Amino acid sequence: MLKELDLVATFWANDIDFRRAVDVIPARKLDVRPLISVCYELEHIQQAFEVLRADRGSHGKILVDCS
Repeated sequence: MLKELDLVATFWANDIDFRRAVDVIPARKLDVRPLISVCYELEHIQQAFEVLRADRGSHGKILVDCS
């Protein structure tokens, strides 16, 4: 049985900002950990969405670990 998933994401940046972030974050020039409210493994993504729906205003970013 196959399960189809739709992954919807938004971001508020242009190409230049994205490229800058791709350079800065791995180099650890910017600590992004304070921006992340919580991290979920991919298998628990439904719980992550439920948390977002229940309390929309209290989360910065929710990170989904796909590894």
